[in-house]
Amino acid sequence: MHFDRMFQILSLLSILVGFSLVVWELKQNRDITMALLASDGAIGRSERLLQAIEHADVLARACTEHEKLTLKDKLILQAIYDSQYDMLVNRLMNYERSMQSGINWRAGAEGYFRWRFETRFGREYWAEVKMSYPKEVRAIADELLGTIGPVQCSVVGMAS
Repeated sequence: MHFDRMFQILSLLSILVGFSLVVWELKQNRDITMALLASDGAIGRSERLLQAIEHADVLARACTEHEKLTLKDKLILQAIYDSQYDMLVNRLMNYERSMQSGINWRAGAEGYFRWRFETRFGREYWAEVKMSYPKEVRAIADELLGTIGPVQCSVVGMAS
């Protein structure tokens, strides 16, 4: 009987140690994931800045000479708006939904749309494609569009 009691105690201790190791590993995995998210954010910021540098002439024309935008310019702007959305809104929304990371994707969406709506083309393109976006994203954009004033360009939105 003494052996049975010792076996039960050892089994219980083994289970507790095993459970503690599982919890510890889960915490490590979460920490690694959060570090990867931070790295991904830094990479995204660098990509946005490189995109702005590469297409500075098109972005400037969208601000100052809307009527002179060529078809190529418009295609470049569409690609920029779409990639910026993926980096600033969709990526953060996915992080929040899949990992409950605490990332406020709504703030990212608002900043993105403020920047996008600084040009007439950004507003016109939104009117064409908005139904392809999730309902909650459309609501943020449309609410913002109703509160912001006339087109006014800045370079701040692209860099942040």
